This record gives sequence, C-alpha cells and structure tokens, in this order.
Amino acid sequence: MSVVSANMTWTGRGGTDTFTRQRTYREQWEVITDNPLDDEEIVVGTAALVGLPRLGQPHPRFPFAVCVEIEAAQSEESPFHWLVSIKYDSNPSLPNGTSPEGAGQSPADIPENPLLRPVTWEVSFETTTEVAREWRVITAGNLAANFTPVRNSAKLPFDPGLQIEVARPVWRLTRNIPYISGEQLLKFENAINDRMWRGIPKWCAKVRGTRAGSKYENGVAFVEFAVEVALKNETWIPEVLDAGMMELVQLPTTPDGQHPVTWRAMRGPYGEDGPFPLDGQGRKLAADAEPVFLRGLPRSLQLQNFTALLGI
Repeated sequence: MSVVSANMTWTGRGGTDTFTRQRTYREQWEVITDNPLDDEEIVVGTAALVGLPRLGQPHPRFPFAVCVEIEAAQSEESPFHWLVSIKYDSNPSLPNGTSPEGAGQSPADIPENPLLRPVTWEVSFETTTEVAREWRVITAGNLAANFTPVRNSAKLPFDPGLQIEVARPVWRLTRNIPYISGEQLLKFENAINDRMWRGIPKWCAKVRGTRAGSKYENGVAFVEFAVEVALKNETWIPEVLDAGMMELVQLPTTPDGQHPVTWRAMRGPYGEDGPFPLDGQGRKLAADAEPVFLRGLPRSLQLQNFTALLGI
C-alpha cells in the first residue's frame, strides 16, 4: 500500500492573473500506486512524500500563491493510475458564512479576508554619500552645457573619488501573504532587479531589507511581509577604476607555441610607485588615453525578477 511514482504532466497546466494581481495556477499530476484498493487519502498523503504538493505549500515560481485545493480521481483505465489536480491561489477566499438559522449572511456580515487587502506603499528618502561619476564643470563662473566624467587637471579620476551627499528614494511595500519560508527569504538577500520593473531600469532597484511577522485576523492566519527597495540612478552594480601596481607583459613565444605573460612593476617618470591607471588590457594607461572603469556583479549580490519576487 504505497505510491510507486508521482510526476507532474504537461497537460492540465495553466494560470490566471487579474487586474488586482490575484494569481491562480493549475497543475495535474500522475500518481501510480501498487494497490488497487488505495483511496484518495492514501494517494494524496503518500504521494506528498515523493513530490506531490501539500495544502498550504507555495507555488515553486510564485511563492505568494499557495496550494488551496487538491482533487484526486482514479483512472478508468487502471486502478493503479490516479490523476491529481492541484490549484494554487495568491488570495484564497473565505467561505461564505451562514446564520444559525441557515440563512446566508449579508456581505457586511462576512469577515474580511486579510489576504485580499491591497499592497500598501510608502515612500521616503535616505541621505547617504556616493562617488560622483560625472559633473558639469564651472569655468570662470560659467556652467558647462554638458556633463563630463569627473577628472582632475591631469585628466585622471580623483583618488579617492569625489564623495557627495545624495538623497536616495526608498519604497516600502507591505502585503499580507499566506506563508513565507527561509528559502524564499534568501531570494530577497541583496537582490537587484534584472529587468525593467515598474518603470525602474534594470540594476537600479535593490532590496535593502525585509520584515515578516505572523498575524491572525478573522479566523485567517497570515504573514505581514514588508520589503524596502532602494533606488539608484547609476545602478547598484559596482564600478572601480582599472588601476594597480603592476602591468601584464607578453613574453617571447615558446618553442611549443605558447604565449606566456608575466607581471612587471610600474614606475613613474621619477621612479615613484603606483598605483597607476591601466588600459583595460592589463597595460599601463597612456597619458592621452581615457581612464578605464571595470564593472561586475559581486557574489554577495544577486539578480532577480522583481515582478515574480515581489508579486507586483
């Protein structure tokens, strides 16, 4: 009396999305048992051990939708073959209530479902400092018409960079969700939007923090989940001046056709040590060349689809 296998099929899958951002998903699973007398409770309960979703389990791609309905039906072709339909809903509704006399309640008497409340938005600004990348130079009291890279009189970046005080917008989003796991929370850790999100260009929105607390209202247990998203014009992907104490030097080709390289300490015209700007290819930057900045995504940051991550 056990389940041999449980697999999701490609048929029966689907989903809906509404203007109010309520999302539903449908899945169909095929379950094979080894006993023709197994009933639906045994099938659903045992198959959950080998992958079948459980009631209350979040959807794998959209964690704000949870499993709200499981329907199992034995196949007409074989008593060992079961088809199980799974339904997910991001805003599960409360059942309509009835009075003690059996009459239906009026809408005003039905308890509000806290999971149906809309997302609340708050906007604030935080003051911080950042390195200025471009400016409009003032010469003889006149402001230049265009922005140019911030450079000293030798046409090199300042070291350290020019720090300025800025006010950065922060969005705080609060919504009620049925459930959240540690695995889901890790997706918010240092998350940066990987594509346009609510008019914000990619890489310009970053999760600054989250807060989650369990609540219970009107017979519904839920989690009040808040996310702070900080916005930045010049993206959250860090940028650094290509510079160092040494440069790459190409050595003569070896007899077996190899092209070895080595490092060589750089010196200034008077023998002074660096660091000195590099040209992006590991060589000392020429005096008449533009400084090179390198940009990359550190391991501690992660790119996420904010529409799927935040559910809005």
